[in-house]
Amino acid sequence: MRRLIGAVVVLAMAALTLVAAGPASFAGDGMVVRGVRATTPGLTTEIEITVMSGTDIAKLVASLRLVGETAVFATVDDFELIQGAGNDGVWRSRTAVRLPEGRVAVDVQGTTVSGFQRTTTDAGIIDNGRDVNFSAFQVNPTTIDTEHEDVSFSGQVVTHPAGGVEQGVPGLKVSFNSPETNPLGSTTTDEQGHFSFTTRLTNSQHVYAVSRADAMYRSATTDQVMVDHVNLPTRLTIKAPVTRGIVGDSMVLTGRLERQSSSGEWAALAGFPVAVTAHDGTGSAARVVTGPDGAFSVPVTQYSGTQWEARFPPPGEGSGRYAQSAAITGFVIAQWHTTITGFNASPEPVGRGATVTVRGNVLRRTGDGGTEPAPYPTVDLQFSPDGKTWTMKSRLSFDADGAFVFTAKAEQDGYWRAVVEDDGTYLPVTGGSDHVDTKTWTRIRSFNASPEPVRKGKTITAAGYLDRYSSSWTAFTGQSVKIYFEAKGSTTWTYEGKATTSPTGHFSHGFTASKDGTWRATYAGTTTYLAATGSGDHVDVS
Repeated sequence: MRRLIGAVVVLAMAALTLVAAGPASFAGDGMVVRGVRATTPGLTTEIEITVMSGTDIAKLVASLRLVGETAVFATVDDFELIQGAGNDGVWRSRTAVRLPEGRVAVDVQGTTVSGFQRTTTDAGIIDNGRDVNFSAFQVNPTTIDTEHEDVSFSGQVVTHPAGGVEQGVPGLKVSFNSPETNPLGSTTTDEQGHFSFTTRLTNSQHVYAVSRADAMYRSATTDQVMVDHVNLPTRLTIKAPVTRGIVGDSMVLTGRLERQSSSGEWAALAGFPVAVTAHDGTGSAARVVTGPDGAFSVPVTQYSGTQWEARFPPPGEGSGRYAQSAAITGFVIAQWHTTITGFNASPEPVGRGATVTVRGNVLRRTGDGGTEPAPYPTVDLQFSPDGKTWTMKSRLSFDADGAFVFTAKAEQDGYWRAVVEDDGTYLPVTGGSDHVDTKTWTRIRSFNASPEPVRKGKTITAAGYLDRYSSSWTAFTGQSVKIYFEAKGSTTWTYEGKATTSPTGHFSHGFTASKDGTWRATYAGTTTYLAATGSGDHVDVS
């Protein structure tokens, strides 16, 4: 894992030309050193300087020193123009200068024919330095996690003197870098050229080391090493205290968040947020923070038949470089509280053996304490003669609006009520009762007012029959039947008189005819018998 950092590697002790960019032209005086180089490899060489100025160059002086030092070991001032023009050309020293081993910095002082003078420090570097490379470079570990983010660098910077054996380079600055982040830091090699350095990395990235060039040694760099930052696995548990509950009631969910270390051990992950919500998406998410033991608890309002889910991290939040995890409870069956409203049995009273119609609505209590229609309830219709012992007459399931309608045969006086069955969705509830009297049917038949027509002042006879029903229709004797008259053009019935039925159920009563109108008979009924009204009979009076 060793490589040199330069774009071009030349032979040892080769001369390099460094070029400083300058403007294309000048207005008036001005001067830019565009490059400095040694003409030949080795320690003895002429020096060339490329210069651009506003007016012709009169004189150039080059001061030579080792990189990083201030002491000048040689001065060169016998330059002549060998290429280009006096204001933009290449100048070479007439005599060769002996250079020491190392990297030589060249300061250039130029003077123009107009007397303008300028000194350019570090105008170029003549590189007679030694090559170095890295030996036994290591990055450890190359896989890190959020709980182990320290990464150590180690190795040795070595050089190979001409004809000698490899030796460590002491006192050389080594920096540590990453293309993905800022520089990571630096250290200095010890007496044997060894180095070590530790830093913290918070994400995955490539890292490498660079030995910085100095007066004696060139720069070198290592290959890049990938350090992977992995998220530690996590796991969640969540548990509901019951498997059956009631919609709208509160219950406390409990759970625990753990992480798995790089060695495979599971332990509590404390102080991190967890989101808890109904798995079917109903309701808003609750956010809790795990305690020292990684545990959490959260009260929730129960919904109708759902599972509860815990997620780490909550949606939209970071996980602290831990892996995501989720857990779900078993299915919690939550039944609805129900009520029965609008219950009514009619007609009241009802003829014995006739149909009674029972209506009502089933409501359920919502999670916020309100009510709404209970869809598709199963309802029993029950009857009791005394309000104590009940018999089921019918069981039906109804529509989405929760409304129910029953029809049943009224055999006797008694109480009717509706009961919502426990069908796994709704809790059972018994509604209030409604008492309905049953009575024997009666009827008025063959009613007739005669004669028709009749002269004013003459007698009109209203007559007919009153029957009652047991297993068949029979005459109803000894009952009072009232006769009513409604004059033509009126909407009011006026009581005119009454008659008592004979053993055959017959009744009859005479009245003085006074005006056109309609006659009819009614039976008021009793606690045992239903009332009855006969059909009317119109009589014209002339």
